[in-house]
Amino acid sequence: MDPETLYSLIGIDRDADRETIAAAVRAERRKWSQRQGHPDVEKRHEADLRIRAIGEADRVLSDPELRAEYDATLPTPASPEPAPQPAPSPTPAPSPTPSPTPSPGADAGPSDGERPWEVGPGPSAGAPTSPSDDPVGRATAWLRANPTLAAVVGGGLVVVLTVIIVIGASGAHRGSTVDAGRAVADTSQQDDDQAAGAESTESEPTATPTPTPITLDGLSPSYANGQLVTSEGVVLLPAGVQFAPDVSALADGDATAELSGTASAEGADGQLPVALVTVSTPAVDLTPATVAQELVFYGTDGSTVTGVVPLTTSQGTSYDGPSYDLLGSDTGVVVLGKEDEDDAAADTLTAYDASTAGSVWSAPGRPHHTAEGVVVTDVTAAADSDGDECRSVTGYALVDGQRMWAYDAAALGLDACSDVSVSDDDMTDRYVELSAGWSDDVVVRTDTGARVQWHDDQYSSGVVIDRATGAVYSPASDDQPAEVYDPVSGKVLWSMPADQAGSLDLSVQALYDGHLYAQTTAANVLIDVGSGSTVDGGWDVTPGPVVDGLVLYSDDTLRPVEGEGGE
Repeated sequence: MDPETLYSLIGIDRDADRETIAAAVRAERRKWSQRQGHPDVEKRHEADLRIRAIGEADRVLSDPELRAEYDATLPTPASPEPAPQPAPSPTPAPSPTPSPTPSPGADAGPSDGERPWEVGPGPSAGAPTSPSDDPVGRATAWLRANPTLAAVVGGGLVVVLTVIIVIGASGAHRGSTVDAGRAVADTSQQDDDQAAGAESTESEPTATPTPTPITLDGLSPSYANGQLVTSEGVVLLPAGVQFAPDVSALADGDATAELSGTASAEGADGQLPVALVTVSTPAVDLTPATVAQELVFYGTDGSTVTGVVPLTTSQGTSYDGPSYDLLGSDTGVVVLGKEDEDDAAADTLTAYDASTAGSVWSAPGRPHHTAEGVVVTDVTAAADSDGDECRSVTGYALVDGQRMWAYDAAALGLDACSDVSVSDDDMTDRYVELSAGWSDDVVVRTDTGARVQWHDDQYSSGVVIDRATGAVYSPASDDQPAEVYDPVSGKVLWSMPADQAGSLDLSVQALYDGHLYAQTTAANVLIDVGSGSTVDGGWDVTPGPVVDGLVLYSDDTLRPVEGEGGE
């Protein structure tokens, strides 16, 4: 079995070009995102982690420098063994003494079960070890330089660093001591982990039925935080109905209950809605009146209560406690932000498993939005000696709360206490625009925090982002052409001179899966970004975000992801 690498993780060869990588990443994301709704919790968790690993493959392999750095950690493919030569005579030779089975040394090639972030076996016995030829050192250094991938390793999708050490130490390197700083378990545990890693296999996702198209009559939803929402709250899928729970049953006696907010998370059989409810209880005899905040969890039917989490209760007829902000996500958790009006540094967020109503993790900060398996969070540090509260932006993994990335003033090369904040709510899921004082804005990837090559002065005005591929359309301006480009690699994928775009009165309404949905003075045209040619038939409606394997179109219908094109 060939060792698994970031290339094999997404099913491509090591010499694949940028377009091939992008197409493979898109296909793998689609395949595994469908498994996020699997009834088995472990398989849903595996899918979440797999998607994070695919995102890391995209980040590394799309960046020439990171790709070169990663390629340097891969073993050189072993040369094919020569064909056996026939014996010179039919005379039977004496049976030779059996030789020991070669361990996976430099000549044997990598062993089965290696993962994308592992490297090949070590040098020959007795050979000096340097960071460039020590597999443990190379793997450790690469993981330390790539904390996002290290987080995925820690999440359990792949064999842990113990197996890297055992594999690297086997064969010619066997018998040498491993630095205690690299060891993560005793020898017996390493042997168990190595055996488990050798025996385990990664199965392909089971086939998922194609989602049925849904018409959202009269709802006119928008998309935010991995869910469809209206002014009344979240829309439940696959039913395609407005979540409007009757919360009156949550109040006893003369108490009253009022719906304060709704959100949803992914469940095995559909979306699991969650409600933020305010319960007011009048005074009785010597018992004062109270106002309480509760988090109420429901089943996929939107009416069966599966759990209630009390939050804060204040005395009196008006609520006088912290403010709460409830956010949904496209994973199995919802996020609850708790805002301290007197001290922003005391703000916190807590992730709850929507299927169990249990708290999963908590962290400091005020949640801004969720996307790409991450909750983007505004974090305020305690006031300094001058009374200034410094703000930064952090991305936490929704699955386990791992800090995926963070940007403060120092990270952007600014004064120690310059505020860093999310500056544009219209960047879609793929990217986050960060603003920091008087400096130029910075755009980063939501999943990894890696900076991208955004075009100057074109952050939001007329910009359209491809939710499937991450490509960006920027309109023509002055002498600048209209173009579609990949902000990760910086490569321009399609362009049209400014004078031609002006003559056509070109207006792009959507960019999806490599197709521009454009309007000209003559017609609605569908442009294939790869070839630059128009697609017969044009378009009538435009695609938008993807929810539960369905694309939301401008006519408020949800259609299966596959085959959207110009339908």
